[in-house]
Amino acid sequence: MTIGDAIQHADAEDGLEMPLVIISYSQMIRGDSFRTNERVPKHICVNLGRQMSIEKMVQAMGRATYGESKLQDNGFEYVTVLTLASDYDTAQAYPVWLQEMSDKLADGMSIHDALSTECSYTDKANVTLGQSRTTGQKQDKLWLETSFSKPTPGQERDGLLWRRQEILKDPMNKLVYQVAVEHFQESVDTFRDE
Repeated sequence: MTIGDAIQHADAEDGLEMPLVIISYSQMIRGDSFRTNERVPKHICVNLGRQMSIEKMVQAMGRATYGESKLQDNGFEYVTVLTLASDYDTAQAYPVWLQEMSDKLADGMSIHDALSTECSYTDKANVTLGQSRTTGQKQDKLWLETSFSKPTPGQERDGLLWRRQEILKDPMNKLVYQVAVEHFQESVDTFRDE
């Protein structure tokens, strides 16, 4: 019996009014569906260990948010996700990054060049923003070396804004931040000279 079969059975016995909570790890990572013909998740908590890659985190978050949805049919407009701010930003940026890379490849760029330090993507595609997770499997030691543009002022992502707000609650962090902003230089060489 799959998880989908178990949920289908619960729906048949008790209807959609009965709330279901599924606590899972490996099944989410492996891609099992937590949906039935009538029920889709409306809330999901994703807090994988730091050893899990960006791709595994995005895959786990997608368990509730992909494909044709019965969500609206059941009276809900969106899936509520509880996760780390950095994972939220990464999950939002991941499909943007894939699309931008796909566009570069379609325009004739090689995969090697699309993943090089010379290749630049938009801020909305920045899957590494505040992220300590690896790209791909940890033992593969892959590093995404592309660059990303700076966000347009006022267009910073939600997770980044939340992290900054939390950090600045500490008076010492606030002081260090103010000093850093006051003395910020665009050039690394200028910074070294001081």
